[in-house]
Amino acid sequence: MNPHSVQPTSPLSLLRSLWRNRQLIIQMTRREVVGLYRGSVLGIAWSFFNPLLMLIIYTFVFSVIFKARWGVNTDESKTQFAVVLFVGLIVHGLFSEVINRAPTLIASNVNFVKKVVFHYHLSQGSSK
Repeated sequence: MNPHSVQPTSPLSLLRSLWRNRQLIIQMTRREVVGLYRGSVLGIAWSFFNPLLMLIIYTFVFSVIFKARWGVNTDESKTQFAVVLFVGLIVHGLFSEVINRAPTLIASNVNFVKKVVFHYHLSQGSSK
């Protein structure tokens, strides 16, 4: 594999690359999540309790105090309101975490960026 050759950038080739490197992605994600909550009192359980506490607070404030509704249906239960709110909080939290952490992760793992090839397949190298 020539590291200087032009690599395909079609969406299908990017998905294939993600699938081929899924073990590496899982391992690095696991390491990052464990490292993120290391040293905190609740540890990794904080990643569960933080969104749950935010959901409880937001549900109370918006459905009880402000009496907000998602649609024209005024007999919406607090559970329905909380489920829609929870989905929105999860999507927003995931997106904001990825956008905020990506630059620092790349800068702190320069050795991964400089390394062109993670692994070398024997079938590609044996023909030389």
